[in-house]
Amino acid sequence: MNIRRKVMGLQLLIFILVLVPLTLLVDHQVRDLYVDHLIDELNEESEKLRQLPVDDQQHHLQSIIADLAEVSVRDYLLLDQRGKVVISTLPAEITEELLDRDVVQRVLQGVTGTSTHPPSGMEDLFYFNAGPIKGTEGEVHGALLLFASMEPVNKALTEFRLMMGLLGTGALMLAAWLLYAMAGQMVAPLLKMKDVTGHLANRNYRVRVEVGGEDEVGQLSKSINELATRLQHHEERQQDFLADVTHELRTPLSYLQGYSQVLEENWVQDEEERKRYLALIVRETRRLKRLVSELTELSEIDADGLKVERVKTDFAEIVRLTEAKLLPAAEEKGIRLRVERRTAGSLLVIGDPDRLEQVLFNLLTNAISHTAEGEQIVLRYRVEKKELHVQVQDTGAGIPASDLPHIFDRFYRVEKSRNRERGGMGLGLAIAKGIIDRHGGQIWVESIEGSGTTFSFTLPLA
Repeated sequence: MNIRRKVMGLQLLIFILVLVPLTLLVDHQVRDLYVDHLIDELNEESEKLRQLPVDDQQHHLQSIIADLAEVSVRDYLLLDQRGKVVISTLPAEITEELLDRDVVQRVLQGVTGTSTHPPSGMEDLFYFNAGPIKGTEGEVHGALLLFASMEPVNKALTEFRLMMGLLGTGALMLAAWLLYAMAGQMVAPLLKMKDVTGHLANRNYRVRVEVGGEDEVGQLSKSINELATRLQHHEERQQDFLADVTHELRTPLSYLQGYSQVLEENWVQDEEERKRYLALIVRETRRLKRLVSELTELSEIDADGLKVERVKTDFAEIVRLTEAKLLPAAEEKGIRLRVERRTAGSLLVIGDPDRLEQVLFNLLTNAISHTAEGEQIVLRYRVEKKELHVQVQDTGAGIPASDLPHIFDRFYRVEKSRNRERGGMGLGLAIAKGIIDRHGGQIWVESIEGSGTTFSFTLPLA
């Protein structure tokens, strides 16, 4: 059974569970209404008959009852003051049974009575009214008993129930049609989601679910669309990653193959030139080793397997060590490297000192690569709102606004045509972001093209 039929079946079941008790309640109320009306009519008729003129009252009643018996569905029993039957429309055996009842004896004593217990064999007589016939002085001249039959009530109820059955059947059919249509509208987005998730499972990430509202189904549609977008982006990044890795490996491998072939076939006779080729081979080998190392780190970051040893670390010491390593490279290029510490006292953070030094090293190396001779790079750090804020600011060419959202993507280079000697392999910033994320911090970039770039990150204090 498909989900549409299940939803419709559940809704229809709820409708029936509501309709059936409601119908039974209405039936009970209508029956009580008919019965109350019949009892009121019987009591009123009995009162009128017993209020006839006293003169020859028994004769008048006998004549009236004889006439009523021919047209009425009711039964009558008239007794004289001694309890003898004057006229009865009931069978003789039932009349004899009634005479033995206490209620009849009490009526002859002047007490009006009623009963809902029918005589034996007359179960359709559900009610009777027994009242004394009194004279002007209140003396009892006899008794009049009127019996109401269920026949008119049952007939009316039968017609009512037939009408309710027809209406209920029509309502049920209409409800089934409406519920089927409603179930279709409710299930249609779910079926579409099923189709879309099937496409996603088959690696077709371009399909989307139409969002039809802000309810739970609409929110689920949005979530599936967001998932599809992320999967598509991940797929594209994966393809780009493979293409970039292939490209990055092809260049040094080509160099290694070419230089090795030259040396192997003794095309170079000069010893100095031979050493130069060997140096090129060593350089490209180191580049390959560095590429493999950085790819391994990125893989560990993606798999949440990057080892980070969280200890109390003096960030000022990390700055000092990194400055000492990169100061010669900056001076060689004619760049001034300035460190500004804007918070006195201890600057202890919780983190891995080697990894944090790697972040600073990557950011400063990147700044040195993009800063011209005679310019300066400033490393600032301070405490603000229980966090350590670090900035690496250069006065280089800056980054175009269109490139800023992708600056931390792996293998991303702002200058696509620049050589790798200057631009690196585009992995350092991606690694830096992964390390900062693992330390519970944030990293971002601000840049104005032509005015330099500032990389900033935060770390929680110890």
